[in-house]
Amino acid sequence: KIMAQIRINNQYSSLKKVLDEGKKLEIKDVLEGVEERDMLSLSVVGEAIQYIAYALDMIISVINPEKIILYGEFFQNKYIFKSLLNEIGKITLDEQNYQIKRSKFYEKIYEIAPLALGNYLIFKK
Repeated sequence: KIMAQIRINNQYSSLKKVLDEGKKLEIKDVLEGVEERDMLSLSVVGEAIQYIAYALDMIISVINPEKIILYGEFFQNKYIFKSLLNEIGKITLDEQNYQIKRSKFYEKIYEIAPLALGNYLIFKK
């Protein structure tokens, strides 16, 4: 947290504007910074992508899933998603067969999840 404050205080950034207004940083602020090509936002996202890529590599190596579906506002950004796929491609083995997709239900998850749970409870044996 201290390093992030030092980094923000030492350079111009749309994230600094948010903090100067007394607001807390939210994911939407970082995503807006990415869209505006804000260097600090891109740096933060780049670091996050590396951590996520290594975590997904561990999941792929241990569990060997056929498909991984990523959910959340963060992964809906095309630049972030493509960067993540690129980073994962650098560290996974060629022999590993997997697909990484973005959830198509991102906007409607709060409508679909209760229906799925209700369906499960009604039709389970």
